[in-house]
Amino acid sequence: MDVNRVEPKNIKGKELEILFFGDLHIGSKDCDMNAIKRQIAWIKNNPNVVVIMMGDTVNCALKHSPGAGSFDDDKNPSDQIDFAIELLTPIKNKIYGIHNGNHGNRIYNETTISPEKVIAKSLGVPYLGDTCFHYVRFKSQSYIIFSAHGSTAGTSITGSFNSCMKYAQYAHADIYAMGHTHQLGAQSQVHYMVDKQNKTLIKKKRDFILTGGYLNWKGSYAESKNYAPLRIGSAKVILSGDRFDIHVRT
Repeated sequence: MDVNRVEPKNIKGKELEILFFGDLHIGSKDCDMNAIKRQIAWIKNNPNVVVIMMGDTVNCALKHSPGAGSFDDDKNPSDQIDFAIELLTPIKNKIYGIHNGNHGNRIYNETTISPEKVIAKSLGVPYLGDTCFHYVRFKSQSYIIFSAHGSTAGTSITGSFNSCMKYAQYAHADIYAMGHTHQLGAQSQVHYMVDKQNKTLIKKKRDFILTGGYLNWKGSYAESKNYAPLRIGSAKVILSGDRFDIHVRT
């Protein structure tokens, strides 16, 4: 676990948008490539947007992966990595880091080569590993974001949020962002802290975010396993630069 220090430059206005762009599954036949390309174009054309990649950028199905394994992919892992680099190059200056994911770990567990680490190095952006703190300094304000690809055995929205909220047991942050589940959603939790200097209670809010994904449902492995259809897309947060203020959009 590392601290990724972020100080956005050339942001016009008083708001910074951070998009959690993950679970693209490039190479899967069920990948919604049109939605990915629209999202990349939107990122490129909006100067106040920066990106944290949440893992599972590529699908990396192997012979013994769930479903039909490698037959469920329309590109081999090497071509998936090359294509991901090509797609992300136009927005590489906006990417503040790339997490790995359980799909990339299929390759890592067999070869010790991490697809996301290769992609990050090619783009010249930080490789974030499993989990990462981000210290975001925007104008006069500072925010702490904790992000992770995540892991959960459940498929319900409740189980997904429970997994995300477990990070708060050992990691203190303003925002917790987790991928993996392909769910899009957010909820907040209020807690109190003691201000030792002023001997008063401080009321603080923590936001927990499930960051979405880009796999279609119809005719997919998810449909065959009776998983519910999910919205395609990415979550984002809007941070104010002149006062401490967080808004979540999913």
